[in-house]
Amino acid sequence: MQSKQRRGFSMGTRMLLFSSLLLIALPWLGFRYIDQTKDFLLQGQEDAQLLTARALASVLHGRTELFHAGDRPVDMAVEKNALYVYPLEEPVEIDAYSGDWGELQQQAKSFGDESVTYVRSDGSKQSVSFSLLLGEYGKYVYALIRVKDQHIVYRHPQYRRLDHSDHVRVELINADAERKRFILITDGEGQVSVYQMNADWKTAVNGQPVYALSGVWRQRSDGYDVELRLPAAWLGSQPRMTVSVANVDSSVERKIDTILATYGQSADKEVNLLITRSPELDRILQGLESADATICVVDSYRRVRGVYGINAGMNLCSQIEAVSGELVDSALEGLPSALRYQSANGESVILAVHPVYAGDDVLGAVLVEKNSSRIL
Repeated sequence: MQSKQRRGFSMGTRMLLFSSLLLIALPWLGFRYIDQTKDFLLQGQEDAQLLTARALASVLHGRTELFHAGDRPVDMAVEKNALYVYPLEEPVEIDAYSGDWGELQQQAKSFGDESVTYVRSDGSKQSVSFSLLLGEYGKYVYALIRVKDQHIVYRHPQYRRLDHSDHVRVELINADAERKRFILITDGEGQVSVYQMNADWKTAVNGQPVYALSGVWRQRSDGYDVELRLPAAWLGSQPRMTVSVANVDSSVERKIDTILATYGQSADKEVNLLITRSPELDRILQGLESADATICVVDSYRRVRGVYGINAGMNLCSQIEAVSGELVDSALEGLPSALRYQSANGESVILAVHPVYAGDDVLGAVLVEKNSSRIL
């Protein structure tokens, strides 16, 4: 009798233990199933997103005009020295204060010793450098130039020549393919005087100031800032512009000691190509828009040429000149790929990249980004 009770008790204990273990294991098994299902769905979405990037890239294959400005043969040296013009959300107030530029200030391009194009042999050896940030809004192109110069020499009103003080030069190719030169000078802080210059940069074409190009000069403890605005129509459909800074250290001699230019030490001193967002590419992307993804197109130098989609103002391509990273590097080497990463708010994001070709050459890459919350 006792033996039967022990067997019944033992059986009941086993059943209870098994039921308890099952109750404990069920949630774990459920979570495992959910995780595996999630991974399966995300892997499937990676594959689907890579196909989307491939389809978008195929539309752009061979469209060299969307990645290189103009119909002239592509000069890689010119492309490499190109200056990126950022699209602005609102016009900039020309006051030489940098606040209007916001986070874009982090993207300013620096020019130092490698950009020196002239040094007076018996002149001052003081180091000078500057940074440049370009933007476009509506009918105007804006520039913020920040110069590091420990000794500023302002213009003397009794000097006829215009190159006897610290100054900024703007050289551009206008819509009629003519080379135009402008000097920005001042005798103190505030509004600068602008004149169109002859090729020697010493005298003005005429004595009339140029009012369409306006700027303000503001002194800092370690140099000065110049903020300027010029009509975008001056630049035409193939925009080219160079910014130079001329440094004069002696208010007695008033001779130029150093000149730095954005084209650097290139032998031909060719005016820099300006890279802007391609309107035609924007139209194509708008037509290809994926309702729940962001599309970004970069050229072979990782410069952003077009962005479109639901997060166009916040994604990895939105406000940077050059997109780096192994994924883009591999695409520019001809290898499509995809990955998942965590965004700043902890959400999982899928990014797929596919190269764009012109024959056997890689023109750039298409990036397709999608938040996993819209997938699961």
